[in-house]
Amino acid sequence: MSKLSIVQLSSVHPTRDTRVFYKICKGLVKKGHDLELIIQHPKDEILEGIRIKSLPIAKSKVERFLKVVPTLLKKARKYPKSAIMHFHDPELIPIGILLKILGYTVIYDVHEDVTKDMLTKEWIPKPLRSFLSYSLGRLEALSSRIFDGIVTVTDPIAERFMRSTQSVVQVRNYPIIPSKSVIQSDIERKYIAYIGGITTRRGIPKIVDAIEKVEPEHIKLWLGGTFAEKGLFESVKTKKGWDRTNFLGWVNHDEMIEILRHAICGLLTLEVIPSHNESLNVKMFEYMLCGIPVVSSDLKLPKQIINEHQAGIIIRENTPEEIAKAVEYLYSNPNEAKEMGRRGQEAVMKFYNWENELDKLESFYRKLI
Repeated sequence: MSKLSIVQLSSVHPTRDTRVFYKICKGLVKKGHDLELIIQHPKDEILEGIRIKSLPIAKSKVERFLKVVPTLLKKARKYPKSAIMHFHDPELIPIGILLKILGYTVIYDVHEDVTKDMLTKEWIPKPLRSFLSYSLGRLEALSSRIFDGIVTVTDPIAERFMRSTQSVVQVRNYPIIPSKSVIQSDIERKYIAYIGGITTRRGIPKIVDAIEKVEPEHIKLWLGGTFAEKGLFESVKTKKGWDRTNFLGWVNHDEMIEILRHAICGLLTLEVIPSHNESLNVKMFEYMLCGIPVVSSDLKLPKQIINEHQAGIIIRENTPEEIAKAVEYLYSNPNEAKEMGRRGQEAVMKFYNWENELDKLESFYRKLI
């Protein structure tokens, strides 16, 4: 098959974003396609085999709109019209429309339902939330008729866009299956784990509070990722549970798998809000891949999968006390916990793996050109 020319565009995501960088970019390059990534980064370089075209590092949302987005458009226009432009942020919808007018094939990748997310965003004044949510929904509906294709991650998001266009494909956020099989650990498990974006909405303050309540006291929390919320690091450091927290900072994919497979369980304690209810958080699948139980808040789509495969525990109340009880139960019942992990891992290997999703994306590209 012929080699495709693809440009991935993001003004918001970090360079090593799991979906954009590791799954899409590295996956497509491995398939032999010509790909570049335009993203906030200190300099132009080749990173892990991916050609990075750098955008200024924004220190605020205002800087992002005034510096990052215009630079992205300037760089994108330099590519030949045969290049597929695949962008990942709602704020780039106007740029996507301009690129379409200029003659490019344009794809909008909708990672989450931002129209619902806006309704609970703390930085948006409450009187404006419904108006902005409605306005974005209308913009997405109208622009989807202009773009060549829409990529979504869940059924509810796909159904919303299919009211406006039939050029929609679901590329679900399933985990990358390592070439080397992930073997369940047989050593005594002495910590629980969360690795990912660190925010209040993802329940990080609650899990730090929870670890302080867990018995026995030698059980620790291993926390990996970067703090993505101003003041949160300083806040959680003052909690009693921080003394039982091993903060790892950012970890790469291979390190993440090695850390998770030795854990008692993986934590998915997101706040129960509409946008989380209808998303399939990749953390859940990564925990399942590593053969450990998932402890999840009562979220609609994760709950369906965890219950279907008996792969973890759903906590009815997303509180430190309930999180601690779930951890203590899994620690006290290691055989049952191991069976939960085994069932989850088996499900990922059979049904929830990235390789199949990447093939769908590649086929979608070819259909559009």
